[in-house]
Amino acid sequence: MADNGKILVVDDEPIVLRSCERILKSEGYSIALAAGGQDAINILQKDDYDLVITDLKMPEADGIQVL
Repeated sequence: MADNGKILVVDDEPIVLRSCERILKSEGYSIALAAGGQDAINILQKDDYDLVITDLKMPEADGIQVL
């Protein structure tokens, strides 16, 4: 399957992360998961992504802070 790009999915609900991962991987995307805003910020400091899909309301750092 072709690599359509790299997506970071950020959410504090594990079921949302896994659902997004399953759907997006089946479409050929490379997926990284972050279990919260601060986790996403740490990941983004180490790598680049084509798209970030984030929840807005999360503890520690919200979606706006991530972006």
